[in-house]
Amino acid sequence: MNTHVSCVRLNRNVCLRFFLSVLVFITVAGFAQTLERQRPPVSAQEALSRAEKYVIEKKIDVSKRFVSSVRYMESGGWTNSSDGKGPYWLVTYELVQRADGGQRFIRIYKDRK
Repeated sequence: MNTHVSCVRLNRNVCLRFFLSVLVFITVAGFAQTLERQRPPVSAQEALSRAEKYVIEKKIDVSKRFVSSVRYMESGGWTNSSDGKGPYWLVTYELVQRADGGQRFIRIYKDRK
């Protein structure tokens, strides 16, 4: 009878180890997928060029501003908006003289909006 009990415990241990191994594998594989990134369909230089054209076309006064950043945004509220879908480049113009609310943001989507 002792032999039967030790075999059952052994099987439970083997099953438990197998289950934990599978759980760890699934967790790591899911995490690794979220780390994969796609190359932006539009380069940062192209996004900045489009932003500059947009500023000229819409006659937006940026004479007292400078480009402070060009960031690629893969998530957030603007990735699914009426302006565009999916990731976008965010071009930020800031005032030369610091002030609250002096920024201008231009979003450049891959579909050229």
